[in-house]
Amino acid sequence: MLSSSLGFSINYGEYLMLTTEVGFFGEFRLLALISGVGCARLFNFAASTLFVYSDKRQ
Repeated sequence: MLSSSLGFSINYGEYLMLTTEVGFFGEFRLLALISGVGCARLFNFAASTLFVYSDKRQ
């Protein structure tokens, strides 16, 4: 649950940062959203691999 909450924070933070700081993403907000989803997806995969399924790797 914690890793999913952090993934959401990364998703929203990336979207917010891109739409407020980069003019291109201010106009094309869908691309900023896709970028945030991609970053959160990578984080959630890494967190799940390292923490949730760590016993199955060994």
